[in-house]
Amino acid sequence: MTQKATLEFPGSLDDRERNDAELERLLSASSASQAARKAHGPTSVYSLDPLSDPRWERFIRVHPRASVFHSRGWLQALKHSYGYLPVAFTTSVPHEELRNAVVFCEVQTWLTQRRLVSLPFSDHCEPLMDDPEDVQAILSHLTQNPRRWRYIEMRPRTGIPNSWSLFQKSESYCLHSLDLGADLEVIFQGMHADCVRRKIRRARRERVTCARGNSAQLLRDFYDLQVATRRRHGLPPQPLAWFEALAQCLGQDFTVWIARRNETPLASVITLSFRQQMVYKYGASDEVHHSLGSVPLLMAEIIEHAKGHGYRELDFGRSALDHEGLLRFKDHLGAQRVPLAYRRYPAESGVASPKNLRSRVGNWALARMPERLLVPLGKLLYPHAG
Repeated sequence: MTQKATLEFPGSLDDRERNDAELERLLSASSASQAARKAHGPTSVYSLDPLSDPRWERFIRVHPRASVFHSRGWLQALKHSYGYLPVAFTTSVPHEELRNAVVFCEVQTWLTQRRLVSLPFSDHCEPLMDDPEDVQAILSHLTQNPRRWRYIEMRPRTGIPNSWSLFQKSESYCLHSLDLGADLEVIFQGMHADCVRRKIRRARRERVTCARGNSAQLLRDFYDLQVATRRRHGLPPQPLAWFEALAQCLGQDFTVWIARRNETPLASVITLSFRQQMVYKYGASDEVHHSLGSVPLLMAEIIEHAKGHGYRELDFGRSALDHEGLLRFKDHLGAQRVPLAYRRYPAESGVASPKNLRSRVGNWALARMPERLLVPLGKLLYPHAG
């Protein structure tokens, strides 16, 4: 079994229910006020800083499609590590509670032109809007001056409305998620008998153990495995400082999981938590010891923990469509696939991504580069790839 104090949501259940009821009342009043304004003229669009505006935390706490990637902690880590400036756009006036918002980071480095991304290094980031008139108002505001940014990129989880037709598909992925609503035994029976359940039994026979937490040592163990894994896939690792910023900014919502045998780290995963959703964000492993079943065991521990602590969904994140091994791995865990499409305006603009960086530097060179060069290369390149 893993060793760690349980993750708790801040405040008592009664406190949260009272706060949410009050916010619902405020939102209802805001909706009535905005409806009155729409009757008297066109909808205005306002910008806000989600790191300082007190309405932001209240808004994402109750919006049904908000995720950890909307959270203040995630945005703080992006700003602290890479200097990306978060900004949100809304039709809610400054003195009223937020009814809708789309959050971006403005990315500008010495190598690239200025661009607006929702959001860098995030698997997805849903536009938190429901009213078609609000959608159209924000769309018009963002696209009225196309020279302001090289491009604007959206990463919606559930797609975007037809009114966003100017935003054309730029990259396609597959998103996996596991519904934790069923009994734990049913969830485990949904896993592949040979590729997952048999390997979990093997790992336990081999006395593989799991631990979790957010200490500096656990993060260091993860990062060592991450460097080796990224080299294996022909990619530089993100800087250690990025993961340290996530740990600091997300606090108890950031967890490092480690599988060990005889104190040797075999596999590691970083999960992020938000409300009733847990996100599998980063994974790494020692390929030499894959036969011991450490990765399936670690995933089983994460799923059992998430189910036991009231999480309703485990988001396994995006996978490239040509990464058959990763796609099968998530399939075998019982997760369901859905298409994930990023969209960009204007359509002809280029996209910076780790995949493009890999194609430029070369898989062969990266896979053979020593750690003392690979890690600094990641520090140099990733700020331009957000």
